[in-house]
Amino acid sequence: DRGQYVAGGRRSVHEDVDIYGENTYDMFGRHRSLTSTYGVEYRTTEQLTLLGSYEYGEVRDAVDGDFDRKALSLGARYESGRGLSWNARAEIRRDRGETSGTNRDSDAFLFVTSGRYKINENQRFLFSLDYADTETDNVSIQSGEYIDAQLGYAYRPVDNDRLNLLFKYRFLKDSIGQVIDSSTERGPRQTSHVLSVD
Repeated sequence: DRGQYVAGGRRSVHEDVDIYGENTYDMFGRHRSLTSTYGVEYRTTEQLTLLGSYEYGEVRDAVDGDFDRKALSLGARYESGRGLSWNARAEIRRDRGETSGTNRDSDAFLFVTSGRYKINENQRFLFSLDYADTETDNVSIQSGEYIDAQLGYAYRPVDNDRLNLLFKYRFLKDSIGQVIDSSTERGPRQTSHVLSVD
């Protein structure tokens, strides 16, 4: 959509605390927008870092309607030093606006997490979760839930670089459906269980 411009900065206010600000401009595409994000990172220990940010902005869209957005997010990063690394982020987002005189307000809760555990030099355990729950009046935007959860086991022997094995289980639930290939129709809604071995 002809790109965006991002400008911002970061400052360390203490050896364990950084603050940052960022502005994102979309001036040339169909969605004219300016959003600003302000956040803080706090390193509580060598292993754990906590994050928080607040975002607000406005999108001007002559086709789908204008809306204002406010979002608050909290997150964490953890690195044990003994094989476990993990990160997570949760966000509450409120959009307020209209499309051709119709309310397009929405409230969303978003959560993402991923991590890995090093069992030994040859083996890893992997996991991830993407979750979104959107509530609307179902007039201009659909309410729905999206879940993509994955668990995996990787075997990569250090003394044999010819063998790499990944076993994975994936659970996917999409109660909203997606617009595919610029079609006006939404794609399939689904609940899937997938087992794979690579």
